[in-house]
Amino acid sequence: MAADLSRARIAILGCGAVGEALAVELVLRTRRHRRVPFRGELVLWSRSRASVRRCRKALLEISPRRGAPVKAAPSLSEAVRGADVVLVCVSDDALVATTLDVGRAVASQRVKPVLLLSSGYQPLAPLRARLGRGIALGRLHPLVPVLPGSAANARTLQCDPFGIEGDLRAQRAARSLLRHWDGSAVRLEPGHSAEYHAGAALLGGGIVALFALAEELMAPAVRSRRALRDALEWFASENVTNASREPRRALTGPLARGAADTVRGHLRAMGRVPHARAAYVALGDVMLSLAHARGSLDAAAERRLRKLLRGRTRAR
Repeated sequence: MAADLSRARIAILGCGAVGEALAVELVLRTRRHRRVPFRGELVLWSRSRASVRRCRKALLEISPRRGAPVKAAPSLSEAVRGADVVLVCVSDDALVATTLDVGRAVASQRVKPVLLLSSGYQPLAPLRARLGRGIALGRLHPLVPVLPGSAANARTLQCDPFGIEGDLRAQRAARSLLRHWDGSAVRLEPGHSAEYHAGAALLGGGIVALFALAEELMAPAVRSRRALRDALEWFASENVTNASREPRRALTGPLARGAADTVRGHLRAMGRVPHARAAYVALGDVMLSLAHARGSLDAAAERRLRKLLRGRTRAR
């Protein structure tokens, strides 16, 4: 397989949000980046023919003049036959069965493909034990939110981070793909996919949930919901930037300062949004630990604030 993937046969199994995003990235590179054009073969397969049609339509919208370099395979075995790389982008409930089906489909091939799972959760070791010899298995998980919808209007994966792990040949293939669209690799330790994926889900879903709760809580205090969202976007972005440097130093707010009266007022104000108060209490425990670790709270102040948080929870 060429290092720049210019002549590779790449099969994408599953044309949901992630599979479509990966296909779009290859087509975008074909159209916009002469330095690394993709002149290989891109093959799509999905249990849903409708999703394949939607993906092909989106790819044609992106590159209408020359057409998307893509074929639709009538079956999984046709899609993976002769493939250099197989990107398995199916749903979690179908992942194991689909991966094993790939193994059976390529069992008679002299040169076996690389299988890269887009799932961040599925452990690799049990799957590897059930696959035939010669098949390289790895992970290429986008550590970014990939939303469903029209791929032609979606953000690209350029410069985004991907969690990678697996056999040496699989890691080389994953890195080749990342070089193709300037992505960055987050190397994962084997056997810890559950912790990795749980952390990603906590942060990704947690940011969205906290944004929604903050907007609901603050809505009566502002005149424009649009202006509020713009301000919250900026505020969240600044906090994430600070936290990425050092979470303990990034922490601000009354819990970090030990301002008990303000915390008490916050808990009262959150009375009409119970989920916001529950989130404040749960995350408050973490904030207090961070504040104590950096030395902005002594042990006595930390105990008083924890008691305050627990007291308000019982009073609901």
